[in-house]
Amino acid sequence: MDLGIEALVFSPLTMFLLSLALAFLVYAIGARIAPKLKDEGDKLKSYACGEELPETNPRPSYNFFHLAVLFTIFHVSAIVITAESAGIAGGLALVYAFFMLVSIVVLMGR
Repeated sequence: MDLGIEALVFSPLTMFLLSLALAFLVYAIGARIAPKLKDEGDKLKSYACGEELPETNPRPSYNFFHLAVLFTIFHVSAIVITAESAGIAGGLALVYAFFMLVSIVVLMGR
């Protein structure tokens, strides 16, 4: 079984390793030519609109998690329904649409 040089050169593994090497090279060159950071008093302190920020630990908001779950539900459902319209997924589109609606109702109820 002769795959040929083109199959080896354009294989996903070769392309991934080449992209990884190129990204490392760009990162190394950027680190070399970037100006060195100097700690000059208040230069590295956080500020907002020219005013100093209070020294408090902000509490994270977890509302983004619900938005991410809704995003995932909509996109997975869109993929399944599209596959159903192409005749690939069988009768799963209605089942997925039902569970998508149930999931949305549950998440919106919170």
